[in-house]
Amino acid sequence: MCHFMHNVAFQSIGVQCDLLAVPPLKKFAEVCGIEDEPPSNTDTEDADLDASFQMTHDETTTEYVQVHNILSFTFYQHYSDDMEEQLSPTEPASTLDEIKYIVFKSSLMELFKVCTSCHNPCVGELTNPKGTIVTVKQLCSYCSYKRVWNSQPFIKDTPSGNILLSAAILVSGGTPGKFLRMLNYMNVACISERTFYSHQSRYLEPAILSVWNEKQSALLEQCKSCGTSLSIGGDGRADSPGHSAKYGSYGIIDLDTNKIIHVQLVQSNEVKSSNHMEMEGLSRALDFLASNSLKVGTLITDRHKQIASFIRKEHPDVEHRYDVWHVSKGIKKKLLQLAKYKDCEIVSEWIKSITNHLYWCAASTSDGEQMVVRWTSLMSHLCNQHDNCYHSDLAERRKKWFTPGSKACEKLNDVIINNYLLADIRKLSSYQQTSSLESYHSVINHFAPKLLCFSYIGMHCRLLIAAMHFNENFGRAQATTQSGMERIKIVFPKQKHGEFTPKIVPVPKTYKYAEELLRKAIDICSNEE
Repeated sequence: MCHFMHNVAFQSIGVQCDLLAVPPLKKFAEVCGIEDEPPSNTDTEDADLDASFQMTHDETTTEYVQVHNILSFTFYQHYSDDMEEQLSPTEPASTLDEIKYIVFKSSLMELFKVCTSCHNPCVGELTNPKGTIVTVKQLCSYCSYKRVWNSQPFIKDTPSGNILLSAAILVSGGTPGKFLRMLNYMNVACISERTFYSHQSRYLEPAILSVWNEKQSALLEQCKSCGTSLSIGGDGRADSPGHSAKYGSYGIIDLDTNKIIHVQLVQSNEVKSSNHMEMEGLSRALDFLASNSLKVGTLITDRHKQIASFIRKEHPDVEHRYDVWHVSKGIKKKLLQLAKYKDCEIVSEWIKSITNHLYWCAASTSDGEQMVVRWTSLMSHLCNQHDNCYHSDLAERRKKWFTPGSKACEKLNDVIINNYLLADIRKLSSYQQTSSLESYHSVINHFAPKLLCFSYIGMHCRLLIAAMHFNENFGRAQATTQSGMERIKIVFPKQKHGEFTPKIVPVPKTYKYAEELLRKAIDICSNEE
């Protein structure tokens, strides 16, 4: 029954079978097209089959080859038909979901030592390495069977692993030089820095801009749906320490939702000097909000004098307020410097109380003049004169009171009643602060460290990625233990000089934005003409 199969011409499926999952085999009779016999005859068939194999060595070999040919042909036919869809080029979006492995060359070449057609020894040769992809050419000297195997699918003419590696470096906040050098230390085949920057400009930047524009549009629509004027916070950030920054970014946060709604990047050669980048960033940001039919009611910033003058002249309808922390930080610096003078050491004991008093002045009233009155009453309190104080009777204090007329008292009074400081205290924000915007700046430090230099495209991309990361993860719920208790931890911030602060432990971060960015980059690459 098997003689018609002697000269079967096998058609290669072009894939190393050992690298793919083998589909479930059908019954031998079903594969060969033989009808099944009733179960009652099973024993008889087994006996006949055993008898048929009592042959000479030559006959056994011939019959085995014939049966093997039938199985090989029918299996390849079945395998080729059932796996045709899997062997077709991988769809662009699915390359992200596939698990990838690091494979050693010696282990990989073991798979190409046997011909998949005649099962004789064969030779595989690595050819044309392109970044992360490896191509193996296999040629059999016995049956002349040959094929070319690629370790990963292509997206158009670009190996998918190359574009995914570039995207992963950028989206994770890494730097190509450091990451690729790490792979080189391991002797892992990878792309070059030039390839990374090519991918960044061709695929990654358009993907980041596209995803950010979608998310930003949704945030702006949410702001419009509220039907009220915006209460926003704004702050600038230089790309390097000192006063010679090349780039300045300005972030705008909606203080009602704590979401970054706009990021503006300014290069120093666009303005008079690097000191003017922050005001230019704010000006462009306000123009952007106005072009989207959004009205700004309240703006909270730091004590930047140029911005204060700009808002007063160009946007008189905007209520400009100062963040309390920035004012407090300036006062604290002056008090620390004052405490270093002779006979003024007592000031250091009262620094925390003085800054706390400033926060109370801002929180207890929204009237600027009342803030000034309450702030200037501080000196009487420090001298143990409480006629104008708002507190109840005090318990005995360990700290020493100031002596009226002393050197420390006179110098501290000069700091408290400084005219520039009083003008700033009148504009303190009572309800909302920009602390969440400072948290966004700490996220930027991960994606764009100040000690590293980036191109304009690279800096812009990293700022937007930081904004998407912040919007997705800020305000996460507090984590709990297995028993349901809320988790907290003790930290020792540098600015508190050894004092501890309890902080909640949030649930783990999510990175949905990263998956969106990678899929968008693959989509742009696959649709490139």
